[in-house]
Amino acid sequence: MRYVITLIIGLASIGMIVFGPFNSVYAYLRNKTIEVVSPPSKSEKMLDQLQERQRILGAYFGQASANISKNTSAKERETIKQAAEIFKESESLVAELQQQIQEDQPGIIQTIVKKLIPDQKPGPTSIPPQCELVCK
Repeated sequence: MRYVITLIIGLASIGMIVFGPFNSVYAYLRNKTIEVVSPPSKSEKMLDQLQERQRILGAYFGQASANISKNTSAKERETIKQAAEIFKESESLVAELQQQIQEDQPGIIQTIVKKLIPDQKPGPTSIPPQCELVCK
C-alpha cells in the first residue's frame, strides 16, 4: 500500500510540473539554463531579426495582393508582383541561412565541455639545475 501511495504522489508531482503552475517556472529555468550554457551567437540574433522582418513583409504582401483593385495602374501592379517574387526568393535564402547556421553550431556537449574546461596552454618547461641537458 505504501508503494502505491508513493507512486500516486510521484505521478501527481510530475503532472504538476509538466501541466500545472510549475510548468512556467520550469520552462523559464530551462530557457535561462540554455541561454547561459549556449548563448545565441551574433548570426543567430541577426537571423531572428531577419525572420521577424520576413514575417512582417509576408503579412504586408498578403494584404497588398488582396487590395489590388482595378484602379491600380498596370505599372504599380507589376511593381507589386516583382516585389512579391523577390520576397518569395528571399524566404528560401533565409531558410538556407538558418540551416547553415544550425549545421555550423557545435553540439550541446561540446559547448558544456568548453564552458567547464577552458583551453589552457602549457607553461614554459624548466629544467632543474641538478640535471644536465646534453645534446650529441
